[in-house]
Amino acid sequence: MVVAPQPRAAEGGAEILAQGGNAMDAAVAAAFTFRHGNPYLLVGALGGSVIISAVLQTILNVVDFGMSSVEAASEARLHCEGGAVHLEPRFPIRVAEQLRTLGHDVDHRVLRYDPSMARATAIVIDGESVRGGSNPHGGGLAYA
Repeated sequence: MVVAPQPRAAEGGAEILAQGGNAMDAAVAAAFTFRHGNPYLLVGALGGSVIISAVLQTILNVVDFGMSSVEAASEARLHCEGGAVHLEPRFPIRVAEQLRTLGHDVDHRVLRYDPSMARATAIVIDGESVRGGSNPHGGGLAYA
Protein backbone atom coordinates (compact mmCIF):
# COMPACT_ATOMS: atom_id res chain seq x y z
CA MET A 1 0.00 0.00 0.00
CA VAL A 2 1.23 3.47 -0.88
CA VAL A 3 -0.31 6.53 0.74
CA ALA A 4 0.08 9.99 -0.80
CA PRO A 5 -2.02 13.16 -0.81
CA GLN A 6 -2.41 12.98 -4.59
CA PRO A 7 -4.03 9.86 -6.10
CA ARG A 8 -1.61 9.79 -9.05
CA ALA A 9 1.38 9.86 -6.69
CA ALA A 10 -0.03 6.88 -4.78
CA GLU A 11 -0.66 5.03 -8.06
CA GLY A 12 2.89 5.75 -9.26
CA GLY A 13 4.40 4.49 -6.02
CA ALA A 14 2.28 1.34 -6.19
CA GLU A 15 3.42 0.76 -9.80
CA ILE A 16 7.08 1.00 -8.76
CA LEU A 17 6.53 -1.52 -5.95
CA ALA A 18 4.62 -3.86 -8.27
CA GLN A 19 7.60 -3.84 -10.66
CA GLY A 20 9.87 -5.10 -7.88
CA GLY A 21 11.09 -1.76 -6.58
CA ASN A 22 11.25 -0.82 -2.92
CA ALA A 23 10.09 2.13 -0.86
CA MET A 24 13.30 4.09 -1.58
CA ASP A 25 12.83 3.59 -5.33
CA ALA A 26 9.37 5.13 -5.01
CA ALA A 27 10.58 8.06 -2.91
CA VAL A 28 10.84 11.63 -4.07
CA ALA A 29 11.91 14.45 -1.77
CA ALA A 30 10.90 18.07 -2.08
CA ALA A 31 11.95 21.11 -0.07
CA PHE A 32 10.65 24.66 -0.07
CA THR A 33 12.62 27.56 1.33
CA PHE A 34 11.39 31.08 1.98
CA ARG A 35 13.07 34.49 1.92
CA HIS A 36 11.37 37.36 3.74
CA GLY A 37 8.19 35.28 4.01
CA ASN A 38 7.96 34.55 0.28
CA PRO A 39 8.72 31.32 -1.58
CA TYR A 40 12.31 31.48 -2.80
CA LEU A 41 13.72 28.05 -3.62
CA LEU A 42 11.93 24.83 -4.50
CA VAL A 43 14.06 21.70 -4.80
CA GLY A 44 13.09 18.15 -5.59
CA ALA A 45 15.00 14.99 -6.43
CA LEU A 46 14.53 11.37 -7.20
CA GLY A 47 17.10 8.68 -6.69
CA GLY A 48 16.47 6.48 -3.64
CA SER A 49 18.65 6.86 -0.56
CA VAL A 50 20.83 9.53 -2.19
CA ILE A 51 17.93 12.00 -2.48
CA ILE A 52 18.63 13.72 0.83
CA SER A 53 22.22 14.53 -0.16
CA ALA A 54 21.17 15.98 -3.52
CA VAL A 55 18.40 18.16 -2.04
CA LEU A 56 20.64 19.48 0.73
CA GLN A 57 23.57 20.15 -1.62
CA THR A 58 21.31 21.96 -4.08
CA ILE A 59 19.89 24.18 -1.32
CA LEU A 60 23.39 24.98 -0.02
CA ASN A 61 24.62 25.73 -3.54
CA VAL A 62 21.91 28.37 -4.02
CA VAL A 63 21.66 29.82 -0.52
CA ASP A 64 25.29 29.70 0.64
CA PHE A 65 27.23 29.77 -2.62
CA GLY A 66 24.97 32.01 -4.73
CA MET A 67 24.59 29.58 -7.64
CA SER A 68 21.78 29.76 -10.17
CA SER A 69 19.20 26.97 -10.22
CA VAL A 70 20.97 25.32 -13.19
CA GLU A 71 24.40 25.54 -11.57
CA ALA A 72 23.11 24.26 -8.22
CA ALA A 73 21.23 21.32 -9.71
CA SER A 74 24.19 20.40 -11.97
CA GLU A 75 26.99 20.62 -9.42
CA ALA A 76 29.04 17.51 -8.56
CA ARG A 77 27.48 15.25 -5.93
CA LEU A 78 28.85 13.50 -2.90
CA HIS A 79 27.01 11.08 -0.67
CA CYS A 80 27.74 9.26 2.59
CA GLU A 81 25.51 7.16 4.81
CA GLY A 82 28.16 6.33 7.39
CA GLY A 83 30.34 4.10 5.22
CA ALA A 84 32.39 5.21 2.25
CA VAL A 85 32.16 8.77 0.97
CA HIS A 86 31.00 8.55 -2.64
CA LEU A 87 32.36 11.33 -4.86
CA GLU A 88 31.61 12.01 -8.48
CA PRO A 89 34.77 12.33 -10.60
CA ARG A 90 34.15 16.05 -11.05
CA PHE A 91 35.57 16.42 -7.55
CA PRO A 92 39.32 17.01 -7.81
CA ILE A 93 41.56 14.08 -6.83
CA ARG A 94 42.99 16.27 -4.03
CA VAL A 95 39.55 16.28 -2.35
CA ALA A 96 39.47 12.47 -2.33
CA GLU A 97 43.05 12.40 -1.02
CA GLN A 98 42.26 14.89 1.76
CA LEU A 99 39.26 12.81 2.84
CA ARG A 100 41.43 9.67 2.90
CA THR A 101 44.02 11.54 4.98
CA LEU A 102 41.24 12.26 7.49
CA GLY A 103 40.56 8.51 7.70
CA HIS A 104 37.55 8.23 5.38
CA ASP A 105 37.00 5.38 2.96
CA VAL A 106 36.47 7.12 -0.37
CA ASP A 107 34.76 5.82 -3.49
CA HIS A 108 35.83 8.30 -6.19
CA ARG A 109 33.50 7.34 -9.05
CA VAL A 110 34.54 7.13 -12.69
CA LEU A 111 31.32 8.23 -14.40
CA ARG A 112 30.62 11.93 -14.80
CA TYR A 113 27.05 12.61 -13.70
CA ASP A 114 27.04 9.15 -12.09
CA PRO A 115 23.57 7.60 -12.47
CA SER A 116 23.76 6.28 -8.91
CA MET A 117 23.53 9.85 -7.60
CA ALA A 118 20.18 11.60 -7.18
CA ARG A 119 18.88 13.91 -9.87
CA ALA A 120 17.91 17.28 -8.43
CA THR A 121 15.64 19.88 -9.96
CA ALA A 122 15.42 23.43 -8.62
CA ILE A 123 13.33 26.55 -9.13
CA VAL A 124 14.48 29.91 -7.77
CA ILE A 125 11.90 32.69 -7.36
CA ASP A 126 13.61 36.03 -6.93
CA GLY A 127 11.21 38.96 -7.19
CA GLU A 128 9.66 38.86 -10.66
CA SER A 129 12.28 36.38 -11.89
CA VAL A 130 11.49 32.65 -11.85
CA ARG A 131 14.24 30.33 -13.10
CA GLY A 132 14.38 26.57 -13.15
CA GLY A 133 17.16 24.08 -13.63
CA SER A 134 17.47 20.33 -13.78
CA ASN A 135 20.76 18.50 -13.67
CA PRO A 136 22.13 16.45 -16.56
CA HIS A 137 21.79 13.17 -14.64
CA GLY A 138 18.48 12.94 -16.52
CA GLY A 139 14.96 12.19 -15.46
CA GLY A 140 14.02 15.71 -14.39
CA LEU A 141 12.59 18.88 -15.86
CA ALA A 142 11.97 22.23 -14.19
CA TYR A 143 8.98 24.28 -15.30
CA ALA A 144 9.34 27.84 -14.11
